[in-house]
Amino acid sequence: MLDIPDAGPDGHEARMEILEMIRAAHKKQAPLPDYEELHRKFRAGQPLQSMTFGEYWATW
Repeated sequence: MLDIPDAGPDGHEARMEILEMIRAAHKKQAPLPDYEELHRKFRAGQPLQSMTFGEYWATW
């Protein structure tokens, strides 16, 4: 999953976000995020994690 973002500094933030999602899944003993879903969201420029309306509004 960490190879989804572009290599180098441009993909650093997305890699850190994916890593945090993996850690959270491991901690909760939950399934890992879906690779295809993450890949699609990243390529479309969408947030990788679900956002509340307030979080979306703040970034908009």
